Amino acid sequence: MSEVYHILLVEDDYEHVYILQKELERLDVDYNLDIVKHKQDFLKKLEQSRPDIVICDFNLPDFTGFEALKHCQNTYSDLPFILISAYLEEHEAVQAMKYGACDYVLKDNISRLVPAVTRELINAKRYRQAREELQEKQNLLNKAYKLADIGHWEMDVESREVYWSDNVKVLHEVELDYEPTFEEAIQFYKEGVHRQEIIKAVEHTIEKGEPFEMELKIVTAKGNDLWVSVKGEREIKSGGQGHIFGSIQNIHHKRQMQEELKKAEQKLRDIVEHSTNMFYRHDANRKLTYLSPQCIDFLGYNVEQAKQSTDRFITDHPINKESIQHTMRAIETGERQPQFEMELKKKNGDRIWVKVNEAPIIEEGKTIAIVGSLTDITQQKLAEEELKLSEQRFKSLVQDGTDQIAIIDEEGRYIYVAPLSLKGRNLSIDSDRYLGRSCFQFIHDDDRERVYTALQSLRVGEKIEVEPYRFQYPDGSWVWLETSVANLINNPAVQGIVTTSRDITDRIKRDKELKETLKEKETLLLEIHHRVKNNLAVVSGMMQLQAFEEEDPSLQKKLYDSMSRIQTMSSIHELLYKSHSFSRLLLGNNIKKLISSIIQSFQTNLDIEVNYKLDNTELNINQAVPLSLIINEVITNILKHAYDQNDCGIVEVMITENNGRVDLSIIDDGKGLPNSFNNMESVSSLGMSLIKALSDQLDASIDYYSKNGHTNFKMSFQKYEARGSSSMFTK
Repeated sequence: MSEVYHILLVEDDYEHVYILQKELERLDVDYNLDIVKHKQDFLKKLEQSRPDIVICDFNLPDFTGFEALKHCQNTYSDLPFILISAYLEEHEAVQAMKYGACDYVLKDNISRLVPAVTRELINAKRYRQAREELQEKQNLLNKAYKLADIGHWEMDVESREVYWSDNVKVLHEVELDYEPTFEEAIQFYKEGVHRQEIIKAVEHTIEKGEPFEMELKIVTAKGNDLWVSVKGEREIKSGGQGHIFGSIQNIHHKRQMQEELKKAEQKLRDIVEHSTNMFYRHDANRKLTYLSPQCIDFLGYNVEQAKQSTDRFITDHPINKESIQHTMRAIETGERQPQFEMELKKKNGDRIWVKVNEAPIIEEGKTIAIVGSLTDITQQKLAEEELKLSEQRFKSLVQDGTDQIAIIDEEGRYIYVAPLSLKGRNLSIDSDRYLGRSCFQFIHDDDRERVYTALQSLRVGEKIEVEPYRFQYPDGSWVWLETSVANLINNPAVQGIVTTSRDITDRIKRDKELKETLKEKETLLLEIHHRVKNNLAVVSGMMQLQAFEEEDPSLQKKLYDSMSRIQTMSSIHELLYKSHSFSRLLLGNNIKKLISSIIQSFQTNLDIEVNYKLDNTELNINQAVPLSLIINEVITNILKHAYDQNDCGIVEVMITENNGRVDLSIIDDGKGLPNSFNNMESVSSLGMSLIKALSDQLDASIDYYSKNGHTNFKMSFQKYEARGSSSMFTK
């Protein structure tokens, strides 16, 4: 495919444009023609792309041909430019050629245009090819310099002006437009010996004309230390002192490698001399010719004493025969053998285990020596023995224990089942019977959904206890199992759900028997409370009959008081058997029922409103009975003494509990205590004596007083699990 040239025509006259187009059609090349007539369009075209040639009219509307030529020279200094004009003075033509025009063509001699364009396109093509070849070579040279980290420099000996190539500037980490003076270039060398050496070398070359080459350290513009190789050679020109030409190469990596090599050699020496391993060399006859200092620890001999045949240190352990064969094969074949283990004996008779790594040294195709290292693995061997014992213990624990250990996948399929022998049942659990099968097919229909739900809710890393369920053994029998489940799906060593199950069939059977026994006892207690309540009711009824027949009002009153107390105890037992608690009484509604019963039993004409504020406190019977009797005495005292017949009154009953402490408060708005009442010790009535005795039984503090038209009874005691009789006179 032929080359297509880009021609830019700058002409404002349409007739001339037509003539020029027709003339250019005679060109024997392919071309694209762009036509502009204004300065702005001309500059835009130059900016968009480089034309191969510009043909420009001398006189234009908003600028001249000279101005167009200057713009071309500033943008593309080597761009061919032909000036055309209807008339051009000779000095103008000379000036155009001076400015860089390739030719000028008068419009009345337009036939010269095609030869001139053809000539300049050919010249431009040759120039472009030469320039591209030169640039390619320069790029290759720069690439080679860059790969080798080399740059060149030169210095004018007389003026001391310095030139740095781009690679030198990159090496010094300065901008590419940086032009250093000689003094500035010297300052880059590290202060001290390095700077003194480069100054001395340059001055010596100037004076003696001898070249120099040295390795020095510079400090770059960014403060980085860098090793460089500097070369310089003087070139003397006639009539002047000439120049010094040279190169500078980055050898920092090389110096670092040298330093690393020294460190590595020292490190290897330290490893050999201070390692916990022993290094050695023996000849083809297996006589030791070199040993590292560690031989005193491994063999009990110093280096010179240990230079004997290796047989001197090898025990009669069977494994050593195979180990010797490894060494002999390495000598015979020249091939490195895999590492092996040996048992060696020390000078004092102790035996140690070592791991051996050996490699043959070959010269002229023949093994002349073996080099190797020994690693003491005595403790490792002891640990391996201990591990074997531990594995045996674990195996015994899993296989001979009473718990069944298994691993299932997320679908419930068995992936491991530990063998288990149920000696009491003469039954062995065969692992193969379960592997790959779902655990749910062995679970009872009534329990399967519950166990499945429990396993589905198990999160990774979580451990749960599954409620007992029925499981079918290989002999077809059903047993109750208690299972702990741990989700170890993400544990690489397990990758499953671990189940540990224990047969609790006997325990379930015993629990069932205990429940039946307990039910019988509860029935018995229920009957006891019922009978006690009935017996107390009989006693209360007998006392009531006695009271009806008694003519002595004082005795009759005492009988009624005793009857009230008996009815209170009867009510407690009735509440107990109705609540099926038997030994504990929940206060609250039960206290309300008790007080309502007391008020009804008095059959008075009083209009008493009782307000309650009762916490949901629970007491055992040994505290509930004394508390109820105290409430009976206080409420009875209010009904008998606080109000006159047909009076109205308000009684407030409060029971609160805080941190195990129970507070009782009973307040009435009646007459108040008599003036003769100082404290409870000053009153010797039976009711007060009962209150004091019962409060002592509860280890309670009590207070009975009148204030602001109200009578207050307050008591406070600590809850405890009292045992034994519920008698109000014993604790």
